[in-house]
Amino acid sequence: MIQIVKVFCLLYLFKSLVVCGEACEPPNVGTAIFRPSDFERIDCWSQKEIARLYSRFVLQQILPTRIPDNPRHLLEYFDLCMTVLEEIAQGDDYIEMLKVLSDIFGGFFQGYFFPLLNEAYYEGYVDFATVEEFHSIFQDITTLLDTDGQHWADRRILEKPVNRILPLSVRKIKGVSYCSKVDLNSHVDPKVKDGKTYDIPLPILDNKERPTSIVVPLKEHNIYSLTEKCSYDVLVNYYTAVSQCMLELSENRENKISLSMFNYMFHTWLKSNVLPHLQEKTWYIAFSNVRRIEETIKQKQGVLAIDWASIMKSEAPERNTTKTVKEDDTHQDGFMEGKTVYLLIAIVLWILILFCWIIISKYDCSLHVTEVKKGYNDPNHYASAPLSSQDSTSINSLSYENEKNYPKPTSYPRMKESSEANPEIKVSRSVSLPQMRRSKVRLQ
Repeated sequence: MIQIVKVFCLLYLFKSLVVCGEACEPPNVGTAIFRPSDFERIDCWSQKEIARLYSRFVLQQILPTRIPDNPRHLLEYFDLCMTVLEEIAQGDDYIEMLKVLSDIFGGFFQGYFFPLLNEAYYEGYVDFATVEEFHSIFQDITTLLDTDGQHWADRRILEKPVNRILPLSVRKIKGVSYCSKVDLNSHVDPKVKDGKTYDIPLPILDNKERPTSIVVPLKEHNIYSLTEKCSYDVLVNYYTAVSQCMLELSENRENKISLSMFNYMFHTWLKSNVLPHLQEKTWYIAFSNVRRIEETIKQKQGVLAIDWASIMKSEAPERNTTKTVKEDDTHQDGFMEGKTVYLLIAIVLWILILFCWIIISKYDCSLHVTEVKKGYNDPNHYASAPLSSQDSTSINSLSYENEKNYPKPTSYPRMKESSEANPEIKVSRSVSLPQMRRSKVRLQ
């Protein structure tokens, strides 16, 4: 087994030169194959346990210290490690080293990589197949080690989006009636030309705290599981269909349906029902591209605010003009009183500054006379010594301890731990790894 560890040390050198060209320390990802009680045992460790501990310590150095912009590169790197293991180890040594590598990558995926991967999926930058492959590998790892990940690193929390979020490109297809796809609620209204008004129902989660399924008011299919493949882009399809349906209904000027009103209501629903779950450990397939929906609504916020204000104004009762005038007069009186107070404060501050300047000027003159009397006529006597420069850490050093080094806006953001202050990953663009044969984790 020691020879196998030496081979992986060479792999670590390769990773240091290719993946991370600078000296970086790997993160602490925890472990599921050891327990704190193992270090308090009375009996002696066996040779196999000592070798496992040594291997676990050494092989952690092969973990990437930066997450690449393209998640496929990390997937190739993981396959490279598994391919090397298959070629140099057999029998019991293979099983032992497979558990060690699985423990290392399992903690790294759970604590550091999956928060970024899921967020990129919700932003529309990572496809479904890539995320599914990573989660499938993670499921194999947890099955092999028979763990729920409790002793691995805690999941980090993102402070901001991973990438620059792009809005959805919603375009109307000629000859397609979007209102026929949406389950509309119609009401009889004699004031409208066709005698009907329509309400657009919002989606419904089965549980707001721990959701597992969603009901979407679409005629073809309206009940989806949040974690099944069939629910991919269900919210995008719903938003697109309803938005185009609103444009169709808005052609009737006497209809009270407003696209801005729907955007306001749907955005409110997203903020209270969907967005709080994006930081959770569970990967919600149904929430794909939900960040793009949010960005689309935000970019329409100016028009949305004007339309929504006009709608609220038309539905609100008329105000008492006399009362409004009195409120305006009170506001003006309060403004004048505040203006007088600010003027008095400015005068007092000006007097204090003038007084301090006079005192300091007299003190400087008396000090100068005292120095001359003592014979310090050398002008260099008053020259201040240059400050000693201290070597500062290069800003290009992206170690986990450097808290002030923020990545570029186009790269992955910093992460912080919800409970404890653990090291953070710094992300930069990595060199594309060579294409290697992908191998499946063997369970024996």
